Amino acid sequence: YSTFLQQPPADSLFGTVEGPVAALGGGAASGPGLQVMCVNPALLVQNGGVGDLLPYEATTPIPGAVLGYGLQTPKASTPWVATPGQYSAQCMHSGSDTWLQATDVGPHGDPRETIEERLGPTFGLHVEDINLALGNLVKLVGLQAQAYGYES
Repeated sequence: YSTFLQQPPADSLFGTVEGPVAALGGGAASGPGLQVMCVNPALLVQNGGVGDLLPYEATTPIPGAVLGYGLQTPKASTPWVATPGQYSAQCMHSGSDTWLQATDVGPHGDPRETIEERLGPTFGLHVEDINLALGNLVKLVGLQAQAYGYES
């Protein structure tokens, strides 16, 4: 999935069949009916629906040019911050674009920090893709472990 706060722009790096990132694998795919796949990490069963994201964010800045600037660092006295109930996710498709739509569903006047496309709309929320769904992904791994007989 490639997460955005709105439909990706025409010059998007992610979520489009003919984008520059798609070309890195030996050339952009071509042909009728192609689209980028989207898996909603907030849903165990992929049905096109909306699911609640369970974001976890580290409160210590991550070093590096892209991640260090692109990832937001929430202010808190704990090593990690969880913000359940703040964002939902739904796979969307329009034209040649397919993306995971992150929507702020927090209550009116919610004092929690909101996410931003800090590297611009062309990059979307790519550097936040994992953190936005980290709680969901950890939960899915736990369910998989139980299904295979491992204790968590």
